[in-house]
Amino acid sequence: MKQVGYIIRHLKIKNGKEYEYFYLRRSDRFKTSGESKEKRTYLYSFGNRKKALAQLDSWENDLGIIPKELTELGYSLEDVKKWKQEIESK
Repeated sequence: MKQVGYIIRHLKIKNGKEYEYFYLRRSDRFKTSGESKEKRTYLYSFGNRKKALAQLDSWENDLGIIPKELTELGYSLEDVKKWKQEIESK
């Protein structure tokens, strides 16, 4: 099964401070009445950059602690490494 989903970065500004959060999201496109629509589904919330990278590091070292909802979707160590690189580059 091919996994779908990609890392997105969400910026939130509150009281002049900028906060960034990372999510794993899937987008499905479909047509209704001739219109093309997109349904966005958030699969997992990683939190802020520091928390996300720490979490991915721990998953990389021990695959047994990857959340069940992600393993059921077919994600593996290769995906964890890819997500880590994506977060580091954003």
